[in-house]
Amino acid sequence: MNIINAFPTPIAYVENFLNENQIKILTHHVYKSRVRMEYSNITNTPNMVNDKIISNNLIPEILSKLKEFGSQLYGDEKMEWVVKNIWGNLTIPDGGQGIHNHANSVVSGIIYLTDPNETNHTTFIRNNMFSGYAFLQHRVKGKFTPYNRNEIEFDVAKQGDMVLFPSYLNHFVKDNNTSNNRITLSFNSFPTIMSVEGWYDISLS
Repeated sequence: MNIINAFPTPIAYVENFLNENQIKILTHHVYKSRVRMEYSNITNTPNMVNDKIISNNLIPEILSKLKEFGSQLYGDEKMEWVVKNIWGNLTIPDGGQGIHNHANSVVSGIIYLTDPNETNHTTFIRNNMFSGYAFLQHRVKGKFTPYNRNEIEFDVAKQGDMVLFPSYLNHFVKDNNTSNNRITLSFNSFPTIMSVEGWYDISLS
C-alpha cells in the first residue's frame, strides 16, 4: 500500500545552526537584555531585530534559511524575506509557556540557546484538534501515528538548533521541572513582496 501525505504541515529543522561561540555570545546577551514580567515565570527581552549583536551574528543566517524554507512553501526560490522581530525567552525552573501562535507573521522560528533535553521541548498542537474531524487516538488500543496525534513533542532539537514553522501553528512548552533555565530566541518573519493570485504584488516590508 502507498500512502500520500496530502496537505502536510511543514516544520523545518536546522541542526547546528549556531556554533559554540555564537551560543555563548547570544546567551549572555539574553541574560543582560531580559525584562522581568510581573506575575510570570518567564522573562523576555525587548525586540532585538535592530540590535547590533543580533543583526551581525544572526539575521543574515536566519534569512538564508527562511529563503530556503520559503521556496518550499511558495515555490519561489527568489522570494526575499524579512525578520519582523526577534526576542529572547528565559524560562526559570517550574516555568512554562501556554498554548499560543504568532499573529501578524507568516513563518516563525525558535533557536535553542540551551539544550531542551535538559528542560523541556517545544510541543506543537494539531490546529483542528478542537473542531472538525480527525483520527484522534483516545480510547482505541493502538500506537500513535502522524495521523492520530493531538500533539507532537519536537524532541529532536538540541542546543544550537533552529526550528522554522508556519506562524499559525499552535505550540506550547510544558513546565520546566528541572533546576536549569531554558533559554531560546524566537522570531517572526514574512516575505517582502507577495503576489495575490498572480494579478498584483503587495509589499510587506
